[in-house]
Amino acid sequence: MDILKEQILRAKELMGILTEQKKYGDGKTDGCVDGDCKNGYGTFITTTTGLKYVGEWKNGKPHGQGTFTWSDEQGNMRKEYVGVMDSIHGIKNGTMTYKDGTVEKWENGKLIKE
Repeated sequence: MDILKEQILRAKELMGILTEQKKYGDGKTDGCVDGDCKNGYGTFITTTTGLKYVGEWKNGKPHGQGTFTWSDEQGNMRKEYVGVMDSIHGIKNGTMTYKDGTVEKWENGKLIKE
């Protein structure tokens, strides 16, 4: 399994655990911070992994149009996926943009080689 799929699976695990907010003593928050992260449109963050998802949700999982952003400890984007998510299979159709400007296209859950 490639690193991206592993990260998305880990993020999905965290999202399943943290559908409610979890606040830490240092002021950081994990979980759904805005909207409806169960069945609707919401924003979910994990400060421990630098992951943020803004988009559509179904049964507590990313499903539909949305944006995943992975950031470093300073909040700088490392990579960003914009597109359609499938609550069972993860990435469906969209683009992954890396910090260095590299762009990957995904269709039907597979990386398209150009």
